[in-house]
Amino acid sequence: MIVAFLYCIIYIILLLKFVSVITKGICRSNACLVGKTAVITGGNSGMGYQCALNLASRGCRIIIADVVDSKHSVKTIIEKTGNPNIKYMHLDLASFASVRKFAATLKNDEKRLDILINNAGCGGFNTKSEDGIYKVLQINYLGHFLLTHLLASLLKETKKSRVVFVSSLLAFTNDLKSGDTINRLTKLPHFDETFNYGNSKAAMLASVNIFAERFKQHGVLVAASHPGIVDTGIFTTCVTNTKKNDFKMRLFYGFIFIIVKLVGKTPVEGIQSTLHCTLASKVQPGAFIVDCMSFPKPWMLTDEFCKEIWAESLRLAAISEDEEIK
Repeated sequence: MIVAFLYCIIYIILLLKFVSVITKGICRSNACLVGKTAVITGGNSGMGYQCALNLASRGCRIIIADVVDSKHSVKTIIEKTGNPNIKYMHLDLASFASVRKFAATLKNDEKRLDILINNAGCGGFNTKSEDGIYKVLQINYLGHFLLTHLLASLLKETKKSRVVFVSSLLAFTNDLKSGDTINRLTKLPHFDETFNYGNSKAAMLASVNIFAERFKQHGVLVAASHPGIVDTGIFTTCVTNTKKNDFKMRLFYGFIFIIVKLVGKTPVEGIQSTLHCTLASKVQPGAFIVDCMSFPKPWMLTDEFCKEIWAESLRLAAISEDEEIK
């Protein structure tokens, strides 16, 4: 019985590895970004760092927006690319005050914003921030939702700018019923944190639809990407951020951590769909890009549902009528 179980596990791992290999999309754009400026949230490590490195190698001015001091990453990117136009700015997406301070400073210092990559993310938190928002929702989604609104004027003033939201196929594992259900913990037993993550990514995709429509008239392209199962630090934080007495969830994340190590993509492989959204010439507004190809969004994201998510997001992030992108 045990031998059969082990064979089954090995078979599943090999199957996942095979699927991972054949679905690795590659962004083939050779776009030059000299004279352009990009903001990348979570750019200090993982996929954010690799995005910064790739765009910097194309001559882009890079602003790494991260809660962690990124001076070492800035130095490394400059050394590897020979591009001196790299800097770090502090941004804590779990604090709306920090997002507002960051946006105000950026708009004061920068004259253009060609690329905004809303990349930063977390998992495992089931505590609330200083703003009364569950941290998974605020860091993954609402912080970026507010940031995009606050930087809208700079994006619109810059010709042919792009906004990319790094989402996930886990958006399909959500239990959202209406707009006013986004800021609460799911009631599903045992795997509540996984569904809370999925809820944040589903809410993100709902807003991408509306951002895309409203920005389109200003020449700003908005799209979302799914990186795949990527070996980054997020799975480690899922374990450390889970309650120490929640043995089942810690065991679950530990199992996922092992699977990711065995079959997951590298960060370089994981950024390909994000780069496709950022650089490819044929990306449709509101597209959800998976392995550098368009992919359908969760079925519940109807126009009405997206409007409910949008309205509740405006309320939770305390975005005024003047600040809302029109």
